[in-house]
Amino acid sequence: MVKIENPINPGLPADGVGRASRVNAMTDEAPAQSPGLTPEEQARGRRLIVWMACISCTPSLIFSSSMLLLFLTMIQMDRVGTLLCLSIPALFAMVFQTPFAHWADRRGKKRLGYAGISLMAVAYLGLLASALATASLVRPFVVTAVVIYSLGSCLYTSGWFALMMPMIPEPVRASFFGRMRVTYQFVALGVGLACSALLEWRSSLGVFGWIFVAFLAMILVWLVLYGRLPEAEKPVPTLPPFGQALGAVARARGYLPFCAYAFLLALFTGGCPFLFGLIEKTILHLSDGTVALLANVRLMGAILGFYLGGKAVARFGTKPIFLSCHFGFGLVLFAFLWRDAGGGPLLAILGSLEFLFGLVMAASSVAFTVEMYALIPPGSKSLSTSLFITLQGGGAALSGMLAAWAIRLGVFRDAWTLAGAIRSDYDVLLLIYGTLVVVVAVTLGLVPSVVGQAQWMPRE
Repeated sequence: MVKIENPINPGLPADGVGRASRVNAMTDEAPAQSPGLTPEEQARGRRLIVWMACISCTPSLIFSSSMLLLFLTMIQMDRVGTLLCLSIPALFAMVFQTPFAHWADRRGKKRLGYAGISLMAVAYLGLLASALATASLVRPFVVTAVVIYSLGSCLYTSGWFALMMPMIPEPVRASFFGRMRVTYQFVALGVGLACSALLEWRSSLGVFGWIFVAFLAMILVWLVLYGRLPEAEKPVPTLPPFGQALGAVARARGYLPFCAYAFLLALFTGGCPFLFGLIEKTILHLSDGTVALLANVRLMGAILGFYLGGKAVARFGTKPIFLSCHFGFGLVLFAFLWRDAGGGPLLAILGSLEFLFGLVMAASSVAFTVEMYALIPPGSKSLSTSLFITLQGGGAALSGMLAAWAIRLGVFRDAWTLAGAIRSDYDVLLLIYGTLVVVVAVTLGLVPSVVGQAQWMPRE
């Protein structure tokens, strides 16, 4: 029988998942060791990665859930400024991620990781100061803290995926990433529910201050765990200059079209959680605790999405998952426009839509990660993964910034009618994003799918 090899990664079967991979995907047994790490060290590294994910997901909740949005509305930041402030992390990722990644390849991934975590700790000190500062200093402290956090996040993530890669061999990637993300989403959900309960009990700057203190403590624990993670691939100071290295990555077969596709999908979905939160807070006038609770419901959907996404990618490959997620996003965004058209309980409808959005987003995240590792060029791994993160983060940043600019310029009417119900300019943006995310599904034909369908094999 002739063995058909993958044209992008020689030695990998054309469907991206070989027989040994299919068996190991079921048993989660590590294959042959990667250079520099024994199978035992790989397994220990994966356990440490899970612990770090559970610790690090808690400080990022401020930026990934509705808590920063609630804090900004509490200090009376205008809605355009709020959208721009929420987009700063993704905007900084678009600008700084790839230069930092090249630096990580040349100077050391862990060195930049240490600096990034330290800056995030400083950012939380700034958020704590903003909760205690006088009214005239609150906004400058908040904006400065968000900028510092965004820089720290860029430094940390610039080498993170490449640092993990030797510890997560290809046969176990889909199942590992699915289980890892389910685990840390449970932690994030528990912390998020605790925060929403606090805000429902008393929504004040003092309560936010205690939340910032708790998350700052988690960052310090994160820093300690990070020091125990092995760096199997040492820095290469002799790598070519940034422009040449970036050009080599961009020319890798199939990688740049895949990154461009990730940019488009992020452009039409990245700002949607912020729009959901703004509609719930400023249009529907829900309480802070309720808005935070709905964001946690989205986390619940993400837990199921990570689990199902890992299973589905291992079983069917990535392309069917991408296609399903396109129509899933479109369905949720269109349904959000009709949230009260049926006359049912509004909170139950909003919770269901937030849950479904989290599920679809998580499933697509697993597919993106697995496909990225399959397509990544062998040289400049930090730069390769960061190019993907940059374009995806850039799409998410532009999603929020374009929404802010459209609202600031008054492009859309503040109030309009849909099926007898009053809708806002935020709803117009959801309508546009929902339409485009379905239309862009035709670009799937341009995206190479290295990770193809895997036939389930019995245990050996």
